[in-house]
Amino acid sequence: MKKRLVTRSDFDGLVCAMLLRELDMIGDIKFVHPKDVQDGKIDISENDITTNLPFDPRVGIAFDHHESELIRNKKVDYEGKYII
Repeated sequence: MKKRLVTRSDFDGLVCAMLLRELDMIGDIKFVHPKDVQDGKIDISENDITTNLPFDPRVGIAFDHHESELIRNKKVDYEGKYII
């Protein structure tokens, strides 16, 4: 089953979308604002991949380059899901 990508509509998000689509990992893309993720306004599940967004423990896999998310979240929530 293909995943849904939840990402920002900036250059990082678009490149991630292109790469994950090329790898045939995603079937759908949802562009969101980071604050909406932090506020829990976005429905996220284990079937989602997030890129360049604040970490949400409901996600299946999260890719990011902000180490601050490791400090902001508990290791038990992101271990095995969060790729920096």
